[in-house]
Amino acid sequence: MKEGQLVMIKECHKIPELVGKTAEVVVTNGLQLGSKYPIHVAIEGYENTVGFREEELAIIGQG
Repeated sequence: MKEGQLVMIKECHKIPELVGKTAEVVVTNGLQLGSKYPIHVAIEGYENTVGFREEELAIIGQG
């Protein structure tokens, strides 16, 4: 995945209401930044980014 790509959230056990929402990839090196999730996305209506594993997201286009 690349920063700027649009994704659909396929899985989110901690916040199940996010499943099916569209988001934009903003960080792809989260593990190096100390997060336990490598990919962080910006979701409309959420103030903070949310971290995911790649298999929890589906690429749907470029931002």
